[in-house]
Amino acid sequence: KLNEELLKLKNMGLEFERLYYANGTVKYKTIKKRCLGFQKRIISPTEEENMKIMAISDLHFGSNLERPDLVDHVFNYCIKNGIHIIICCGDFVDGMFAKLPQKITDPYKQLEYFIKRYPSDKSILTFGVAGNHDESLLKKASLNIIEACNNARQDIIIGGYNNAKINIKRDQMHLFHRLNKGKMVNTNAPIILHGHSHQYITDIKNNTLHIVVPALSNINQPFPTALELNLSFQIGYIRNVQIKNIYFGSKQNGITEDIIISETKIDIPSIQDEKPKESEKSTGAPKILQKTNNHSI
Repeated sequence: KLNEELLKLKNMGLEFERLYYANGTVKYKTIKKRCLGFQKRIISPTEEENMKIMAISDLHFGSNLERPDLVDHVFNYCIKNGIHIIICCGDFVDGMFAKLPQKITDPYKQLEYFIKRYPSDKSILTFGVAGNHDESLLKKASLNIIEACNNARQDIIIGGYNNAKINIKRDQMHLFHRLNKGKMVNTNAPIILHGHSHQYITDIKNNTLHIVVPALSNINQPFPTALELNLSFQIGYIRNVQIKNIYFGSKQNGITEDIIISETKIDIPSIQDEKPKESEKSTGAPKILQKTNNHSI
C-alpha cells in the first residue's frame, strides 16, 4: 500500500529522500534537488556504542542453486537477536549470463520473483551493492534492480553497481562487488565488505579490514553461511568488530539449529589514532591491525 502511494507521488513529479534508522524504520522528506551518488546513511542514537549487522552475499535468486530458505533463516535469526540491518554484497539475482541451470530464465519474471520472494519484516532494512549478475539484467534487458527496489521494496536499499558506501555515525563501511571493467573507488572506510568470491576471507591491507562475505546460495559453496558483525563505536568511530560466521539449518534431534563456525574480534584504529603524536613523528612507526589469517583477496 505504501509503495503504491509513493509511486503515485513520484509519477506526479514529487521528489523525496528516505531517511534510514538503525531500528529498521524509514522516514520520508521532500527535497528540491535530486540526490546523486552511491552513499546511504544509517541514523542511530549518538549514545548507542554498539550495532549488530548481518552480512550476506551472492543470493542468486532464480538459479537452481538459490537458497531462499536460508535467507528466511537469516531474517528469523535477526528478529530473534534484535538485528535490524542486513547488508547484501551483490548478486541478488542470477541474471542473464549464468552458466548453471536456472529456475527462472525470463529476466522480467526473475526480477519480479526476487521482489516478491525476498523476505520482509517491518523492523529490518537491507542495504546492498549490485553485482555483475544484477548488472546483466540492466545490460541485456534494461532492467534496473536499484529502481525496481526503490519503487516496490522500500526496505531494500541498493546504493549502486560495483560500489556503495554506508555512513554510520561519524564513520563508514564500503561495499564492493567486482564487475567486468569495474574497479573499486577510493575510500577511507575502515571496513570494506566484498561480494563475488563466495568464500569467507578476512584480510588487512593498509589498516583497512577487508571481509569477503560468503555466498548464501549453493553456488561454489556447499555450506552457505552468513556473517554477524557486532560493531563497537567510540566517539562515533568504529573501534572494533566481532565477526561470527554462522551456518544455518543444522538439524539436531529433528530441531533446526544455528552453528557458529568461527568467531573473531578485530580492533580498528580510528582517524584520531592515525594522527601522529609529537613523540611518534620521528619513529614513523605505523599502527598495524591484528591479522586474522594469511588469506589475500
